[in-house]
Amino acid sequence: VYVKVGAAATEPTRTLTLGGVKLVSTNIGAANSAARVYADGAGKTGTNVAAKILNNVETYTSTYQIPAGARVTITGGDYATSASKTIPVAYTKSDGTEGTVNVTLNYVSGGTNDDSIVFTMPDADFTLNMAATDKFVGEDGGDINTQVYTLKSLGNVTGSWQSSDTTKAPVPLTAGGEITTDGTGTFTVGSTGDGTKVITAKSETTLTDAKGVGETISVSAANITLYAASLVTVDGASAQAAGGGVTVAAGTPAYVAADTAMTVSGFSSGKYLIGATDTKVGDAATSLSITTGEDVYVNGAYEVTLDGVTATHADGAVTTGQVVKAGESLTLAAPDANHVVVKLASPKTNFAGAVTAAETINAAASYASFTKVTFADELTNNATVEFEVRAGYYTSPVTIDITKTYGFKSSAVVRVTGVAGAANKVIKLGTTDVLPDNANDVILAGAATTGNSDRPTGLVQIGETALALSQGDKT
Repeated sequence: VYVKVGAAATEPTRTLTLGGVKLVSTNIGAANSAARVYADGAGKTGTNVAAKILNNVETYTSTYQIPAGARVTITGGDYATSASKTIPVAYTKSDGTEGTVNVTLNYVSGGTNDDSIVFTMPDADFTLNMAATDKFVGEDGGDINTQVYTLKSLGNVTGSWQSSDTTKAPVPLTAGGEITTDGTGTFTVGSTGDGTKVITAKSETTLTDAKGVGETISVSAANITLYAASLVTVDGASAQAAGGGVTVAAGTPAYVAADTAMTVSGFSSGKYLIGATDTKVGDAATSLSITTGEDVYVNGAYEVTLDGVTATHADGAVTTGQVVKAGESLTLAAPDANHVVVKLASPKTNFAGAVTAAETINAAASYASFTKVTFADELTNNATVEFEVRAGYYTSPVTIDITKTYGFKSSAVVRVTGVAGAANKVIKLGTTDVLPDNANDVILAGAATTGNSDRPTGLVQIGETALALSQGDKT
């Protein structure tokens, strides 16, 4: 057994040669580079060379050893005049054929020496000779300033780009890929990838600009990213979905790029329905991520609480604690003919008018099954009911409307006070006289003008059987 000790193996590199006053200073010596060079983020030290003829022009140069395939960034100068641009620069491949490297000049507005140059190092020696902004020096000493543009796929969009110069063959764009274009043309969508349409910005509110399979997108002379996108529709006053620099407001649908994480907010209840359909019931949620390849609907919603009541909706049955889309209707039913549905104003509600039609949900609501109670005959005008809160003490009287059906809470003790009338009038339950709450079972009656003293009263304890109360002659 033996161990060989030696220098660690080094990654094969290629020579990057920089020339021109934009990249190399005119001072011969150890620090004649005017730029800082990085390969995949790591700084590189150049070898300085005195003046030489490079690309048929006299210049100073610096050389660097760069791994093939590394992302090279050069900083420390003003490289673009007014806008970022990409320029293809030719080089000679190892097999002697010619290739090109897309070199991007990243412009920083208002800065001094804040621009950068970015490209991928080819598997061959490569030269950049830059004597002025916006261009490089070619091997013949002439300018290299023909700008090209990139067409990039995000969200697995695919398709084909056709130059406006129709003599050029179409160029396919693969999922997640990037191609170079020479300017204006059209892109035909082959696949919408992770979305339902394709857009050219992270969001698009002009919905007709979003394109599907087989449709075309006009491509301008610019770097363009094609995003897979899904339609996000928000409903509910003041609601919105926001995230990733995108905000979708209620009433303004927008296509949003795939993989955009969003949070919904703003609706009064703080409850929402989120799904791939315009759903009307479900569980509350507050966030969504555009990742499904389906359009997304966000609706403001209200929670519904049910106690002994069944509820149905266009989507089917609703259970207690679910949320229902704002503005939608809910059909409610009591368990049997002895009961009605009432809407609870508060947990302490003792009685309420029966709910007899579909309810429009415009706030959080609680519904319960109460015993059915009706009033008839002479119990009009100022007849009232009061609820016993403890022995001998009652709530304030509430006037009865004999045209309505009521729901009364089971086990409640109710005092019914009738209207002034002829002698021997009583509160009746069906044909049975209801005991009054005064001593000795005395029935009060007399002239209508004498006030409450001539109004019959009766006590009723509510059970689970429907009650029909009236005022009539004592039997």
